[in-house]
Amino acid sequence: MRTLRVIPVVIGAAAATLIGTTSVVGGASPPELVARARTDAERGGSVQVSATPPPPSQPAADPATVVVERTNAVRAQYGLAPLTVHPRLVQAAQAHSNDQAAHQRMSHTGSNGSTMANRVDASGYSWSAIAENVAAGQRTASSVTDAWLGSPGHRANMLNGSLVHIGVAVAYSSTGTPYWTMVLGAPR
Repeated sequence: MRTLRVIPVVIGAAAATLIGTTSVVGGASPPELVARARTDAERGGSVQVSATPPPPSQPAADPATVVVERTNAVRAQYGLAPLTVHPRLVQAAQAHSNDQAAHQRMSHTGSNGSTMANRVDASGYSWSAIAENVAAGQRTASSVTDAWLGSPGHRANMLNGSLVHIGVAVAYSSTGTPYWTMVLGAPR
């Protein structure tokens, strides 16, 4: 009497129960592996299936983090200290991106007439210097960073050595358009 062992194997998101213990079946899809294992077992052979599951997928990088990292990489090229993410500046940036997306309007002035200074003050950040970059339509963090770096005024904000904190946010309009805000600051 022959003894068969059941081996559960996970291949991708599908689980298959494979029969056998000694030979190797590879290079086939899960249904093909099961069919080969059954055929070999029915012929009296034994089967061992070895499959390597795909690597876990990497979570998509947070767009705001990518903008900060790319900004700091450019700053490093110019011998400038990296900017540190400050939660209150993130709050100010997110509020403005949300407002821009809700009204589908890119501007440094909020829909309620607020200025950059008003929004930063409302966040509770005590500042001695602040700057703001806004953009709309760029689909990736890389493209918005490149756009800002390609604009003399935006680039000057990003490479201002007296600014030490940063907050970046993106919000999407009902039509899917991304609205980006970068707020930079130096504390009082």
